[in-house]
Amino acid sequence: MTPGSAIHLTISSDPAALSVVRAVAARSASMADLTLDEIDDVCIAIDEAALQLIGAGADTVRISIDASTGRLTAKLSAVGTIGDAPETPDAEVGRLILSALVDELVFGADSVTFVKRGVTV
Repeated sequence: MTPGSAIHLTISSDPAALSVVRAVAARSASMADLTLDEIDDVCIAIDEAALQLIGAGADTVRISIDASTGRLTAKLSAVGTIGDAPETPDAEVGRLILSALVDELVFGADSVTFVKRGVTV
């Protein structure tokens, strides 16, 4: 993988699949020259974003990760439609965690998109 190339994954709603997503996100963040702390932030953020969609009823989640020097963009989308899941304390905490870890965060009706930028010196 070279910086600027995108990776696309599709996973089932099985939380066990998230370990693969975290590994791919970590490698992508590394290729974007993010620091170790920023890589950890990306891994936690992608995990929380996927859990937001799974918690809302997504059977399948499509993930697109685009890494370029100093920046990683991830978009996670529910495949098909998801219902209106009742608001839970876990979902609210997950959104707070996401907003603390990333530089840009957008929640769509059936998607979560975030950007993590590296520290510039």
